[in-house]
Amino acid sequence: MSGLVLSGVTVAVPGPDGPRALVEGLSLHVRRGTVTCVVGPNGAGKTTLLKVAAGLRPPAAGTVTVDDTPVAALPPRRRARRVGVLPQRLPLSDDMTVRAFVELGRHPHRSRWTGADPTGAAAVDRALTEAGITALAGARIFSVSGGEFQLARLAQLWATETPYWILDEPTTALDPAHALRIAGLLVRAARTGHGLLVAIHDLEIARRIADRVACIGGPDAPAFVEGPAGAVVAPAVLDRVYGVRTRLWPDAVGFELPGDEPPPTVTA
Repeated sequence: MSGLVLSGVTVAVPGPDGPRALVEGLSLHVRRGTVTCVVGPNGAGKTTLLKVAAGLRPPAAGTVTVDDTPVAALPPRRRARRVGVLPQRLPLSDDMTVRAFVELGRHPHRSRWTGADPTGAAAVDRALTEAGITALAGARIFSVSGGEFQLARLAQLWATETPYWILDEPTTALDPAHALRIAGLLVRAARTGHGLLVAIHDLEIARRIADRVACIGGPDAPAFVEGPAGAVVAPAVLDRVYGVRTRLWPDAVGFELPGDEPPPTVTA
């Protein structure tokens, strides 16, 4: 089966009494041209699930394949040419230009012996253009803003030319303008043929960009709900998982304060 496919996957972490399942029996099919979002409260296991999907961590049960090949069976360089990963955190100790930072995404394509990458320069040019940061190519990576840095990370992912992308909270800690810009670029990536698996906290963005959503964790973990975005980003699901009352409007998702308390008064 083509695509990034998780079949009956159980994700577990060590616990005081043995492994503790965060999610059990989850199946997802990330097809090229689509966006699948994973949502859920802090500690629900979103990051761990993405590591399993990327072949960086074995599942406690179930299988993960990419275009019919077990992801764990792929050598690291070959896997990196099939699945691109944008982790939640990226330690960076060396300053460099934004272009040099984006070029790091070409590592799996370079010759092991000579380092040659005949198509690399063109791929980096396209990635900078796609992310809309060509003007920043010569800037130092330590000098750009947080939003610009996230755009550079997305350009680095674009430079990998991988058909499948796994992104862990790409809009967290961004201002609304940058968050929406990133969201729009994710939709564009899907429309140009990539298959995206995205862990995200912003439920409104998830509702806007996702073809399918998996909601994991909550008081009844390791239960999950998976389906079309409109069916999962809904009060019947979110109230139970997040433990708060949800309100849904045509253009927004909101939560009520505990006890139906009025919002605090803001004074000048």
